[in-house]
Amino acid sequence: MAFIIRGRVRSEPEQIVETIVVRAYDRDLRSEQLLGEAAPDREGRFEIGYTPEQFRRAEKGRADLLLRVFGPDGVPLAIRRLEVDGQPREEPAAPVFNVPPECEVDLLVELEPSGEGSEYERILAQVTPLLDGVNLADLTATDARFIVADLELDAERAPLIEALIAAAWLARETGLPVEAFYGWVRIPYPDAIWEEWPQATEERRAELVRKALDRLADTADDDLIEMLRRQVDARIIPGWVGEKADEIVAALRRQGQTARAVTVRLLDAANGQPLAGYSVAASDLSGPQADLGRTISDGQGVAAFIDYLPRTTPPDDARAFQLTIDVPGTDQPVEVQQTLQLDGGGPVPVRV
Repeated sequence: MAFIIRGRVRSEPEQIVETIVVRAYDRDLRSEQLLGEAAPDREGRFEIGYTPEQFRRAEKGRADLLLRVFGPDGVPLAIRRLEVDGQPREEPAAPVFNVPPECEVDLLVELEPSGEGSEYERILAQVTPLLDGVNLADLTATDARFIVADLELDAERAPLIEALIAAAWLARETGLPVEAFYGWVRIPYPDAIWEEWPQATEERRAELVRKALDRLADTADDDLIEMLRRQVDARIIPGWVGEKADEIVAALRRQGQTARAVTVRLLDAANGQPLAGYSVAASDLSGPQADLGRTISDGQGVAAFIDYLPRTTPPDDARAFQLTIDVPGTDQPVEVQQTLQLDGGGPVPVRV
């Protein structure tokens, strides 16, 4: 069964829009799947066809539709208004859930000069010639004031320099992209921390960075991802950050965690022989990362998992786990709940 999106793109200011591209995505909780793309004709009309097989979760039946419009330079354009089947959407950049197999959309986008890029890219291009090899994270408040004066930035744009510096501090602390942190800082999130940043001393700034990372770590992954994608749609940060948002947030989550090993040995309950080649999934029933994934037991029946836990977790901590074991020749998996010690002296026997 083929599905289709028919639509029209208009621009503000009014221009021919045939050099842009419209892309349709199926949005899931933590990911996006490209359904198709089309270049509008001279009247701004386009069609995008797709099939249910393209859904990441094939059982969905209908797409949770997310539309993005890109200029000739590949930069996302801001969608100012979106109508779906004649109904205006309050949030044009948000997904449209459970769209029918055939739908009509009308988009109003804001065109900007080709090559202008995101706000982050523009401000970085202005600042870079003044750095003389100095890292952004090493710039002081005095340096920031010098840059603002040299670039003759007005009161509205002057704070962008401090936002850039704050993002660079966070990136240096974590090894993650400056662009992502710039997106969060520019919201601003966490707001109270960044309100204090411009007047803070170097020592205080180090404290604010640690507080910001703690706040980010306490924020739900989906909220952090959504913030980044909204900043992409607003052209604050480059489009690739939205595409990699789930990976960036997952890496951020790892910053406050440590990897701990969980190892079991599957044994035949009847004769005690190791069970090799069995598919095993594990879940931590008391941890922040519930799903530990799936693996295959080796020739000795050993299956190993990695559990990411807070760094404060005691080295000999024992936790409750659930193992779901696929037994060859049967359709019903075996589920076992067992308390296992992290980083134990050897595989814990589990009889199946």
